[in-house]
Amino acid sequence: GHILLFRYARNPSGASADASMHFWLYRVLQLGVLLLAAGTILGGVWANYSWGRFWGWDPKETWALIALLCYITTLHGRLAGWWTEFGLVVASVVCFLAVLMAWYGVNFVLGKGLHSYGFGIGGETYVATFVIADLLFVAFAIWRYRSSKRVRAEADAEVEQAAVS
Repeated sequence: GHILLFRYARNPSGASADASMHFWLYRVLQLGVLLLAAGTILGGVWANYSWGRFWGWDPKETWALIALLCYITTLHGRLAGWWTEFGLVVASVVCFLAVLMAWYGVNFVLGKGLHSYGFGIGGETYVATFVIADLLFVAFAIWRYRSSKRVRAEADAEVEQAAVS
């Protein structure tokens, strides 16, 4: 997702022509959803064996579910036609932040829950810097994409008007 988003930020019209990268991004997201769903379900089975309940709304479980729902919404939105290939690229990058929260944020930012592993301190500044930089990068790519579409539309309108004259 980040590679394609960089291509959109650098050359919005050229990146949209890269059909194979979009195809593989979609396939990787599908595989990721399958593995994330399997991990979430197997985590519930493990929780049932260890704690006597399948789901307890522990922060780790909840953020795993949020990440899964984020990616499912991304894939469904592309399949339903809610957004274009560019929207899929943006959504894949933004959904990665939910995975980051499920893996890092729960252990180091929230620091609570039934899971007895992974609690610690440190690194919050680095992760916060990455999240802010990532969101700024997404915003910049969206701005570049929209402004290039506007410029192309204006150029097409000028050509059409010149042809009519």
